[in-house]
Amino acid sequence: MKNRIHQLSLAVIACGFGASAANATLIDYNGMGFKSSINYKLDGNSKSVNAGQLLIDFDGKDEIAYCVDLRHGIKSEWHATFKDVSYINGGKAAAFLFDTFAAAVDSNLKAAALQVAIWEVVEDFGSINLGSGAFKLLTTGSIATLAQSYLSVIPANLSNYSTDAYIIKSGSYPRSQHLIVPEPGTLIAILAGLPLVFRRRRELAA
Repeated sequence: MKNRIHQLSLAVIACGFGASAANATLIDYNGMGFKSSINYKLDGNSKSVNAGQLLIDFDGKDEIAYCVDLRHGIKSEWHATFKDVSYINGGKAAAFLFDTFAAAVDSNLKAAALQVAIWEVVEDFGSINLGSGAFKLLTTGSIATLAQSYLSVIPANLSNYSTDAYIIKSGSYPRSQHLIVPEPGTLIAILAGLPLVFRRRRELAA
């Protein structure tokens, strides 16, 4: 049943949110929530950034997102469409981390550690190691320790993992970061009425 609801949720997203690339949703970036500065290497290049919650707005709704795209900077405003988490490498692992830990983020430490863990799985999924790979965390201490603890609970097999999270895929002009966000409240409200729709269909078919 959960998979059926998830499939229907994706259908609603496809029909109701972007309607397609021609009707992409406008995303506004409103700064960061909990965050902390980290140092890392990506493909051998060292960088220093703030890692943590990204505060965005679309269709008048405020959401807390996390980055799943280290190779692009975030813009102040851009157009995007909505994709299943499998659209990105390591998407289901990123969704598992998001689903499991995002709601409990109440500090700079937790926000940064969760973002680091998400970057690790999207850059190096299949060989998760914060000290090696395309993404290498240079920051040590509590952020590294907590990020590793988050990574350690990811199931070995995520092929059947179902999530309500989805990817905000940036358009090309301007090209911003792809983000992972929870299922929006409007969609949850629509899905809450699905049992009534099913019952009505059964009554009509009887």
